[in-house]
Amino acid sequence: MSRNVRTSGKWSIAGACVIGLALTGCVSEPSPADPAPSSTVSAQAQDGNTCDAFGDVLTVIDNADAGLAERRMEAQERDGWYRVATRVLDRIPTRGTGAVHESIQELRAAAPAVKLGAILPTGIRSGAWSSGLSSLAEACAAEGFDLASEAFTGG
Repeated sequence: MSRNVRTSGKWSIAGACVIGLALTGCVSEPSPADPAPSSTVSAQAQDGNTCDAFGDVLTVIDNADAGLAERRMEAQERDGWYRVATRVLDRIPTRGTGAVHESIQELRAAAPAVKLGAILPTGIRSGAWSSGLSSLAEACAAEGFDLASEAFTGG
């Protein structure tokens, strides 16, 4: 585990690397030699990855809801976290076919990605969202995966 430690007024090598990556960008394009994910990962594993990635969306939503319910944040902040959740949802990869993919598409239609800086309603917790969430839970369960979130707010 590396830590960004400051000694004698100089940043550690790890800290310098992080700063360098931040300044130059951390985006890499796949090389032509990289195998396509579908050729190396089974359809069930891809669906499992999608179900697992959706846990990040649930984590954002559930912790925002807890913060509001426990009066540690206002609705404005919760709504901001919901907007983040729509962008995370929009970036979840799917295999492009099957019940898990269709359920993610249903959720994306119910709560389209809200662009960074836009103050728009999200559709999260709507009837269409609930329907899509039920569909995804069933589709993930059919493939042997459960939806989960991580609760980390509160005391």
